[in-house]
Amino acid sequence: MMKYTPSLLLILCLFSTAIKAQQPRIGLGTKSPRGTWDINGDVYTKNKLFADNMAVAQESVGSLGILPTGEIVKIATVNNASTINLITYNLNNVSKTKISDYDTKIDTSRYIIALVGLVFNKFVRLPQVNNTNVVPPITARVFPTATKTWHLALDYNGATTDDNTNGNWKVQVLVISKSIAEIYPLISVPFKGGTTGTASPPADM
Repeated sequence: MMKYTPSLLLILCLFSTAIKAQQPRIGLGTKSPRGTWDINGDVYTKNKLFADNMAVAQESVGSLGILPTGEIVKIATVNNASTINLITYNLNNVSKTKISDYDTKIDTSRYIIALVGLVFNKFVRLPQVNNTNVVPPITARVFPTATKTWHLALDYNGATTDDNTNGNWKVQVLVISKSIAEIYPLISVPFKGGTTGTASPPADM
């Protein structure tokens, strides 16, 4: 039977404590692993990949994408912007109801944008037609120009504000990075004078 001297017991206790205090780390391609598993090189995996107890982002973060080859890549952004953004504009003291051209300065080569919300702060009116009040139609356009930025145009066609003073528009646009959006070619559908139609789904959709 082996006997342990007090000094040997003390060494064994310190060694055991050191093992528990220092978590084992494995490095492949690196001599200084930064975590439990640190790989400096390409990693290939097949079938499913699971991740438990992932951290939750507390602010806007970048996105990951998967190339046709299966490679996981970081999606490039500009000035740390997210790939999907909601922007609200307050466009004040416009000429009655009309905005003929508002330059958002959003790059057309990097982003696509869509109008998702419109609010005008005043009552509007059209000249009466056959003594009947007519609801004025809204014209809202998003268009690119030679400056390679997205522009907005808004108006109530043929209308003016009820008190004949200038009004304010509140506009919301959804801005999506082209790095995560598939841009399909124009789809033209002849209705042949009818009111209904059926689309052919774009490729891969």
